[in-house]
Amino acid sequence: MYDKALRDGDFLSGNTSRRSKSAKFPAKFSVSRYSQWPKNTPNCVALTPCIVPAAGRPNFTLADNEMEMGVGIHGEPGRRRVSLASADAIADELVGAILNDLAPKPGSEVLLLINGFGATPLIQLYLMVNSAKRILQDAGITVTRFLTGSYVTALDMAGASVTVSLLEGQAKALWDAPVHTAALRWGA
Repeated sequence: MYDKALRDGDFLSGNTSRRSKSAKFPAKFSVSRYSQWPKNTPNCVALTPCIVPAAGRPNFTLADNEMEMGVGIHGEPGRRRVSLASADAIADELVGAILNDLAPKPGSEVLLLINGFGATPLIQLYLMVNSAKRILQDAGITVTRFLTGSYVTALDMAGASVTVSLLEGQAKALWDAPVHTAALRWGA
């Protein structure tokens, strides 16, 4: 699993390795069910930087009209800085990159995870859900499961990640199995 938004060597922090954000979530969730999670890939955007307590200052700075594409889990800068855009425009870029990488066949079923970074209002996350679902539907992909909330956060960062996981084989049954944790509860 890796972050498609981070192409080797082309982001601002100088680190050339790929990073993962919320792609780990479905994988860790499925490990608890003794199975391997299907292929998935995330894409991330930050609207504000993160202040790591040990540093006491933001990891990077953004103007009021900017956002950072391809940020890391610990608030690392992304691969490029762009002007603020609508949820539809952001989803077009993020989901477009995921579809290019994942290459799902029309008719595929997927799990869509829209993850907030900690300071993103839920209403903004649901805007991303609607935009991402529309793009996937237009590509002939069926979102049969989705999860929206701040599950993998970067403290006080505003932004979101989009993860799309193919629901092949037993993946849907594993996702639907009863779960009772502090963060997730269904079927139990």
